[in-house]
Amino acid sequence: MPGLADSLNSHALELVRAGRSHEALEACAEAVSLLRAAVGAEGDAHLPNLAVYLVDLARITLWSEGDVARSVEITEEAYRYLDELAARDPRCFRGLREAVRRDQFRFAYRH
Repeated sequence: MPGLADSLNSHALELVRAGRSHEALEACAEAVSLLRAAVGAEGDAHLPNLAVYLVDLARITLWSEGDVARSVEITEEAYRYLDELAARDPRCFRGLREAVRRDQFRFAYRH
């Protein structure tokens, strides 16, 4: 499942670049769903990817639906996972958490 999720998320990002945000939303939502299942079945090994894919889903939701509230809700879920990971292993995950937050700030500021 995680490999398929990776492919779907990459496909979603390509769809966004092609201006097909509604299709991208479906692909990214499916990638998130697959990773949620993998986290449920295999534990937290896929949690970093899930958090990053949730950030992608939040952006695509905003682009395709214009749903700011839903986008914020999805982003907050991603941040909870990133904060949890950083609390467990700051040396490993603090950089990822901060990079995602900086990137989200730049994205929000532009839009």
